Amino acid sequence: MKKTIIILLLALVAMTGWAQKFTISGDLSVMTNKFDLPPAKANIVYIWNDSLKGTPIEYAVKDGKFEISGNVSRPIYSKLMVQLEIEVEGRKDTTTEGIPFILEPGNIKMDSKWALLKGPPSTMRVLRCA
Repeated sequence: MKKTIIILLLALVAMTGWAQKFTISGDLSVMTNKFDLPPAKANIVYIWNDSLKGTPIEYAVKDGKFEISGNVSRPIYSKLMVQLEIEVEGRKDTTTEGIPFILEPGNIKMDSKWALLKGPPSTMRVLRCA
């Protein structure tokens, strides 16, 4: 019984070691200036996917730029959610835009011209199909 518990614990420790680092970065200026209204302001970005339990972690946007890093153990279909704030005639309105991608180990960068995420091969396949 003692050996079984030790083997299970070692297996769990080994499985957590499979997670690999990812980094997502970009410039949100293309999203904040795409409306025929006064420019929008991006304050928050976060990653949304089915594997998240509870509320996603929000990341601050500074000067229109962001960077998110963490660990992922397998590729996961996700969306990069960007919260935009627009002020029209003194009234503030908030909307959220999502960009689909595959969250996987490696560096993923937002193309500042088209607001597409470019990175490892799985991410690029999703962009071609979307």
